[in-house]
Amino acid sequence: MNARKERPAQSQNEHIMRLSKDSTSEMLKTYFIKVFELKQSGKEFPVNLDEVWPVVYPRKDHAIRVLKEEFIEGDDFISVKSQLSENQFFPKNGEQKDGRGGHNRIDYFLSVPCMEYFIAKKVRHVFEVYRKVFHKTMEKEINSAGYRRCKNGQEYYDLTSIPCEYRKLFNQLVRVIPFEDVDWYSVNDVNRAIGSRTESTQVARRLNNSGTRTIKIQIFGNTHPAWFTPISGVKLILSGSRKMQGNNPQQLQITIGGLV
Repeated sequence: MNARKERPAQSQNEHIMRLSKDSTSEMLKTYFIKVFELKQSGKEFPVNLDEVWPVVYPRKDHAIRVLKEEFIEGDDFISVKSQLSENQFFPKNGEQKDGRGGHNRIDYFLSVPCMEYFIAKKVRHVFEVYRKVFHKTMEKEINSAGYRRCKNGQEYYDLTSIPCEYRKLFNQLVRVIPFEDVDWYSVNDVNRAIGSRTESTQVARRLNNSGTRTIKIQIFGNTHPAWFTPISGVKLILSGSRKMQGNNPQQLQITIGGLV
């Protein structure tokens, strides 16, 4: 028999929510997002069996039997002795129960790949939600990482292989490049269109401080990366520009709508 791998201790009371056959797509999405966040934080076994077995199996002992028969303890899941009863995890009517009867309890924690095959793939609508949260998010991260570069301590994205587009702002051409399902507008070009002499680095700092993501991108034909921002950043730049002063909200909306 193979020796069980040593794993760091995992807290037994880190329950997110308990799913069931009646869980809505929104509930499933909320749960999977939380599991994804736990995985990203370094938890190797972020799924508590108690949270997911009712989605597929009629009884918990049935789920445990399948888990032990089809998966490898130490690789796919771990078991942890608990001093707490199940009612302490999921108390009824908000009341905490005492620990009687829970001294021999064993909790099972699953890895994400184990959860995928043990639970998600067995119910079609559950897997669809799981796929959107895990597969598409990881796919986007992998794609982003493939373009990520670093030069002189400054991180940027090398998008020289992606053709940029041109859109008009105040009859001036603004370079736009699609990336990560977002259209990124050249901060330099926006500044030029509104007649601003503010350095793009200063504009980018202000936008990032306001919570609007602004990133450095190197596009084809440029020798150095430059700052780009999404449409929300363009609107912020316009709202603070002298060129927009005196315009009422309706005119502002029309002007922004002119970014075509």
